[in-house]
Amino acid sequence: MSDRAALEAVYADCFPGEPAFMTWFFDRVWRPEDTLVWQEGDAILADVLAIPVTLALDGERWPAHYIYAAGTLPEARGRGIMGALLNQAFEDGRAAGQQLSVLITQNDSLFDFYRPFGYATLSEIARREAASEALSEGYRLRPAEAGDFPALEALYRAEMAGRLALERDAVHFANMMALFGPDFTVLEDSSGRIEAWACAVLEGESPFIQECGGPKKAALAAVLCNRLGRALVYEGVGEGPRNGCLKALTPRAEALLQGLDKAPYINLMYN
Repeated sequence: MSDRAALEAVYADCFPGEPAFMTWFFDRVWRPEDTLVWQEGDAILADVLAIPVTLALDGERWPAHYIYAAGTLPEARGRGIMGALLNQAFEDGRAAGQQLSVLITQNDSLFDFYRPFGYATLSEIARREAASEALSEGYRLRPAEAGDFPALEALYRAEMAGRLALERDAVHFANMMALFGPDFTVLEDSSGRIEAWACAVLEGESPFIQECGGPKKAALAAVLCNRLGRALVYEGVGEGPRNGCLKALTPRAEALLQGLDKAPYINLMYN
């Protein structure tokens, strides 16, 4: 754990303006064993996290890693350090039986950086402005609770049916609840059945819904928009700008990616 301060310094330099999230992430998600560093003398100049994840498609599971918080201090850029770390992550992933490497870029300009390493920009995200409607009679909007996780897992699997997507379990939904707090909401009917979920970001002048899913997601987004005044909604299962990259680590995974007929969904919800 002695490297944490140095890794936080790299993170803060490469991803400024996120001090509260950075602390949350290192407290709750970061693990030393998932982290590769470039060190010269006593100084860590770059690092990359390769977080183990699993993708699934039609019941078949694909072990993978998620490249996250890849950053190099300014004085060390342009030397091929990040490329070396990524190549090591690929090698380590294959040795661990992983099939895929996935990531979401910080901005569109990074597509060109990752393309030479074999990443294809296959993942899409749809963005739209929500209509504004009041809550329909017979429905209730409330913050998500730990007891909701089995229902949320089932809703998420149904939402991603026929699509290569990151698996989510109770631990992942617990992280979402810890990160979004009362703004991780569910819509339930009069019987208590959950029909949709959403995670909203209220900070700043333009609130947005970072994710919305389930059979009643349009209604949930409209209710949230009514409460927020205005909100953009991001949905991972529509047609929209490409934002996520996938790389096959094995020939079998290469065949998988070439045969996809729908855009994958690889949002960890930490971006």
